[in-house]
Amino acid sequence: IYTLSLHDALPISMISEREAADIQKATFRSLQDDMKKQRQRERERHLIKPKLEEHGLHEVEIDRDGNCQFSAFMKKADRDHVRLRTDIVEYMKVHKEVFKDFVTITWSDYLAYMATPGKYGDNLTLVALATMLQIKIEVLTAGDVDQCIVPHDHIGPNDVTKLPTVYIIYYPESLHYNLAEHSSTESQCPSPDGANLVPPDNPLRNAKRERNGSHRLSTSSSPMVVIDLTSGDDECV
Repeated sequence: IYTLSLHDALPISMISEREAADIQKATFRSLQDDMKKQRQRERERHLIKPKLEEHGLHEVEIDRDGNCQFSAFMKKADRDHVRLRTDIVEYMKVHKEVFKDFVTITWSDYLAYMATPGKYGDNLTLVALATMLQIKIEVLTAGDVDQCIVPHDHIGPNDVTKLPTVYIIYYPESLHYNLAEHSSTESQCPSPDGANLVPPDNPLRNAKRERNGSHRLSTSSSPMVVIDLTSGDDECV
């Protein structure tokens, strides 16, 4: 949507032909960008619709303000996204030994980044959310592969299966999360064989960790997702 600027209120005689042409070009580019974003959203919604139907879910739209990941969990956490973000950052600060080795910037810079309103959440904040709220998070994506997030402190499969499930939708092209609520029985957690849910401008790029020769977390552009920071395998249980 093009917003009128100061130039729009000026008589044409007060701006040069070049300035007028630049304004027209900027307006055209803005309209093109809006149309492109709209087409992306429609394409992603078309791709996610069958998954929602398969799981018996309906989509709950979340504001596209950079806080969408945290906002998607407000109902479950019974607090607003500002408080939830603060609590998650504090949780990660207290449990530094669990998370710090997965980041490639300094730990203090990462915490400061994630504490800033409007900054995207990432895989680590999803793990922190799952653990702090003691829930299983099923992430449905507009891509080919979905993901399941479990608490890092779970003991075994029986513990995980007893956890309440929260469904969220991730749109990789739009870099956006929505909430998905269901009215039918919960589905089996899908196999997370590779989706990257970390937005491109997130500072966690290329973070890796090796554990027991087989366990690792990668937020690089390669299709590797690890959902469990404690077990020796990457299977969803």
